[in-house]
Amino acid sequence: MRTITSCNALTLLAALVVTSCDEPMQPVSEEIDHGAHLGETASPAATFRFFSDRATFDATFPGLPLEDFEEGTVASGSSVRCSNRLDENTNDACFSPGDIEPGIQVTLDHHAQGMELRGPGFFGAPSKDVLPSVSTFVLIINFTAGDVNAVGMDLLLHRPLPGQPQECTLDIHGQSGLLTSTTAPCTPGGTFWGVASSQVITQIVITGTPSSQFEAVDNIAFGPGVVPVEIDIKPGSDPNSINPKSKGVIPVAILGTVDFEVADVDVSTVVFGPDGATAAHNGHIEDGNLVLHFRTQETGIAPGDEEACLLGQTFSGVLFTGCDNVKTVGK
Repeated sequence: MRTITSCNALTLLAALVVTSCDEPMQPVSEEIDHGAHLGETASPAATFRFFSDRATFDATFPGLPLEDFEEGTVASGSSVRCSNRLDENTNDACFSPGDIEPGIQVTLDHHAQGMELRGPGFFGAPSKDVLPSVSTFVLIINFTAGDVNAVGMDLLLHRPLPGQPQECTLDIHGQSGLLTSTTAPCTPGGTFWGVASSQVITQIVITGTPSSQFEAVDNIAFGPGVVPVEIDIKPGSDPNSINPKSKGVIPVAILGTVDFEVADVDVSTVVFGPDGATAAHNGHIEDGNLVLHFRTQETGIAPGDEEACLLGQTFSGVLFTGCDNVKTVGK
């Protein structure tokens, strides 16, 4: 599992101690870029679908494990200091072993300080949630089972700064490193955000914007929600050579099987490549496979890419994904 290290700038805060268990440390004025030390660029292979509505997410991925922190020990209207790593083995003032769902770990990028468990009503918290004890620390969610490709959660801000955006930055990591970064609303009452990925999600790093705001999370649903299918980019070609500057189209076949009926694919939902190109037409079924074409320059495939992925949904609501190798050519 990839480990996020502390920013050098955070060593300036090492001597600070939270003076109260009832309230996280107040924001400091220094603006810190928590992601700059990672030195990563996003993987070009992954394709994503984002959600802003929990009902739609839950209907697409029914029955996922849910961590809502309601097993934690905290009174309404107060908060409790926890350890800096919360998982199924945690045994501290907040949680006992088994209180946290297996397969998830919530931690910080700075291990000298702990986390906070907020009770409902504490500065507007609608229910129990967790957040860093120091505003400039970054919240990290690790998924340890190795099979998570769908995640949904409520994003919150504790005591947002007046005049500042109520927004969080989310860095989504996979087994090969950073997959993509995005922003989403973080509000005192909580706003839902969800993602489905064509690649396994191993970690999500959440930073308040600006980073001197307290980000918090609650009601985290996670699991293997996307069905894998086989695709064939440029059927009949080997290698699958693509010139990213081409003004043409790329044919992609979604392969039908006894377990996956391509006639059930809702073509309007299918996206291909890192920029999520939509199909140039409704496609046609050939030899039991659904063949679609995507405009090359809309896919986001870049020189040096070695894989491209497709993400779509069936009329019955099943989200599916498939990837195939590519070889970029041209200058």
